[in-house]
Amino acid sequence: MSALQLRQRIEQELLRIPEVTGVSHLEDRLRIYVEGTPDIFPRHIEGVRVEVVKTGPIKALSLMNVPWFLPQKAMSLNRTLRYRPVPGGVSVGHPLITAGSTGTVLPIGGTKYILSNNHVLAAASTDMNPRARIGDPIYQPGVYDGGTESDTIGTLAWYYPMLEAGVNLIDAALLLPADPSLLSEDILDIGPYTGLVTAKLEETVQKSGRTTAVTQAGVLDVDATVKVSYGAFELTFTNQIITDYMADGGDSGSALLNMDKKLVGLLFAGSNYVTVHNHIGNVMAAIGGVPAPPGAGVPFTIVSALPTLIGMAMSGIF
Repeated sequence: MSALQLRQRIEQELLRIPEVTGVSHLEDRLRIYVEGTPDIFPRHIEGVRVEVVKTGPIKALSLMNVPWFLPQKAMSLNRTLRYRPVPGGVSVGHPLITAGSTGTVLPIGGTKYILSNNHVLAAASTDMNPRARIGDPIYQPGVYDGGTESDTIGTLAWYYPMLEAGVNLIDAALLLPADPSLLSEDILDIGPYTGLVTAKLEETVQKSGRTTAVTQAGVLDVDATVKVSYGAFELTFTNQIITDYMADGGDSGSALLNMDKKLVGLLFAGSNYVTVHNHIGNVMAAIGGVPAPPGAGVPFTIVSALPTLIGMAMSGIF
C-alpha cells in the first residue's frame, strides 16, 4: 500500500482524534500533524512509515472581536498606520473584526481589487452564518489599530463562504476600493508580485504582513488537510500549503510569494510552530480566473464568474 492510498483510507479517522491537527503524505510516508508530541501513533501503519510533526493548536490569524483572541502588537508600528495609497502588508479589516493584513492588488477585468481573507474582510462568513454583506465598509487600518468609519478604504466586493460542515479550500475575499488611486501595487518592503506560480516543497517563501512584517520560511507541505480554529467554530481545509513559522495574529491575508516574487499563496492560519496558506491557484479558481501581474502591460483576464458571485451574494444566497 502506498502512503497516498493509506492517507485516503484513514485520513478522516485520524482527523477525528482531538490531538490531531492535520494529515498529509510524502512519497514514502504518512505525515500526521499534532498539537503536542503524543506517542500514540506507531512508526508504521500497514507497512507505511509514519512521521509525526508538532504544530500546536492551529488558529486563524485574525479574528472577530472576541475575548480569547487579539492580534499581536506589530513589530513595526508603521504597519498599523493609515496608508493612502494602500500597499500590501498593512492593517485592514471589516468593522466586526480586530485587524488583519492586506494581501496584494488583483487587477481583474480592468478593475483593481485587494485580496485578503474572508475572516479579515467578511468577518469569517460561513454558509451557515453570513456575518458580512456585500457592500460593507472596510477600514484601513483595522479597528484594533484605531480604524473608524472615516478610514473606510472601500467595500467588500466578494467572499467565498466557508463551509462549517464540509471541507474547504480557501479563506478569501476581495475589497473594492472607493477609487483605484487608493491602492498601491506594492507589497510593503517587497514590491509588486511578478506572476502566479505553484508553491514547491522545500522552497523558501516570503510574506509581508501587519504584525511580523517581512519574514521567510521553508515550505514543509503543499497538500495538507488541516483543522483550523475560528474561536466559536472549527473548520477543515484541504490541499493547503504549510510552512515553518512565519506569521502571528494580525498577519492573516498576507500574500505568500516565492523568492522571485511570484505569488504562490494566501496566508490565513497558523501556530507557534507552523503557518498555513491557501494555494493561489485555488483562490483564483474560486474567483473565476487568473489576472496578469500588476504593470505587465497586457490586458487582464476578464473574470466572468465574479459579477455572478457578487450578484448571488447580494441576493442573499451567500
